[in-house]
Amino acid sequence: MIPFAHYFTIITEGGNVFKNNPTVRINLENIMPTVSFLSGILGIDLSKNLLGSTGKRPSSGDLDIGIPETKMSKDEVYRKLANWCEERNLNPKDYIAKSGISVHFRTPIIGRDGEFAQTDFMLVRDLKFAKFALANNESEPFKGVHRNIVISNLSKNLNLKFGGMNGLSRRDTGELIENSSPDRIAQILLGDQRAKERDLASIPDIINFLLKKYKDKNVVLGMLSDARETILKDGHDINSLIGGQPLNESTDSKGNRSGVQHLYSDYKSDEYSMDYENFKSFIEALEKNRGVIEPGVSSVSEKADGMAVRFGIDTAGKYFLQSSYSGPVTDGNFEGKVKYEPVKVAFEREFLIIKKAVFNILKKHIKESDLDGIRVQAEWLYSPLALKREDNPNVVYFVATNYDLDKLGKWSTFPIIDITDGNGNPIEEAVKYSITSDLVSASSENIKFLPLDIEVFTPIDLSGDMRAAKQEIATFEVQNPNWESVLYNISRKKPDTDAKKEMRAHIVRILKPYQKSMHEKILNNMHKFAGKLGEYEGLVIKLKNRDGSSFTFKVISPSFHKNKGRI
Repeated sequence: MIPFAHYFTIITEGGNVFKNNPTVRINLENIMPTVSFLSGILGIDLSKNLLGSTGKRPSSGDLDIGIPETKMSKDEVYRKLANWCEERNLNPKDYIAKSGISVHFRTPIIGRDGEFAQTDFMLVRDLKFAKFALANNESEPFKGVHRNIVISNLSKNLNLKFGGMNGLSRRDTGELIENSSPDRIAQILLGDQRAKERDLASIPDIINFLLKKYKDKNVVLGMLSDARETILKDGHDINSLIGGQPLNESTDSKGNRSGVQHLYSDYKSDEYSMDYENFKSFIEALEKNRGVIEPGVSSVSEKADGMAVRFGIDTAGKYFLQSSYSGPVTDGNFEGKVKYEPVKVAFEREFLIIKKAVFNILKKHIKESDLDGIRVQAEWLYSPLALKREDNPNVVYFVATNYDLDKLGKWSTFPIIDITDGNGNPIEEAVKYSITSDLVSASSENIKFLPLDIEVFTPIDLSGDMRAAKQEIATFEVQNPNWESVLYNISRKKPDTDAKKEMRAHIVRILKPYQKSMHEKILNNMHKFAGKLGEYEGLVIKLKNRDGSSFTFKVISPSFHKNKGRI
């Protein structure tokens, strides 16, 4: 069992220091005005110093604010708060308390007269590291405390311990391993030099990384078994984030896409068609929609075939540009961050040109909608890298999809996939639409911004295939009651690996006809609505349900793999 409380008592939620003068939860709309009020008392800007879940949920139990020790000491914080109290003939003992690294302040909530919230000022060595250590990017019912239990479990697996803001150290000797680089901690705990801070941002981020690495949910559950047992005491099971979890796009805290499976692939269909667990989730999502994909409920967008790119203004107000692999870059230097030299040169050469095109537009919307930064996720069709078709001078391609030359910008085309705030959190649809519209309006013959959403299409009825596939799945599981233990067996013994291989082949045989049929029905319906730039790589479809859940999958265009074969 993980002695979690020993490491993280400083971030346990719900501790009211002011027992004789109770405080209340503070609503989201009151947080920044109250933080501005606190900034005035201490004489430093605290707007970018929020920790944990503060400012990320409709309400917070208290305000967690980090203050670098280099800017102000704990005694200085106390003295400034005490001066504020004394100037108003208030007893500091009723409003201020100290504990550990924190100074607690019974804070008037700006906008709610007569109500007070508890503010916890935490004096930290490194604010950036504190934001990582105390991050809370979880979706209900999970909390930031649960994420740190998972990180402690990963540490324990390596005979290490994670002491929150004290960093990573050896469990037996206490020797410090790392306390400044979140990326390095991610690499150590996840056992992969490609790991980044974002891969430890939340429990789903951690699980998604491990599933991609080990490709076996039982292995992942085994690695996190202590954490699971601890979190179960709160009535929540992290297994719900593993088994049968629908694949969603753009769900991590930095706005990076997780993988979206193809429903069916003509090319190596046994390998690239949707796997068993996700196909079951797909059928369940279809059932909630009566087996029909229809406009107004579900969304459909073309998938462009260029370079994945994100650009925008970060939470510190700096313009950034990033590739699939680089992370946000604010200084224009992509050396060592983009492997393919022509692409690296493109990112470095066009860094400021893209900034000139988008910065003022995004800055305006940040101010108007009070956003904590803006992150635009797009594809980049960079015309200088376009390849020409010898048989057709009016067509170019970047990877494997043909585009009509006259539909592209002479310099660049940016099909827009999604827009979030600077932390990767969703923003209001009306705000997203307004930002998109302004970017599209800024287009010229040299540069084009355009959404590839297909908003008008005829409903696609998959109910017959859905019912037949559901029956096929039920029959399979009745006939193979031990299917999970066979399919996810981590044994390397030949009889076990042979049994796993045989069962997977059987599943492919029974499901492929339904996957292919639904794939073809979707394409037959949507083909006449798609192709805004000529051909298209595929369609990304999000089945949305009334309960707020969704399931995202991809349907590949008929020409994509055919074209890919010529390269």
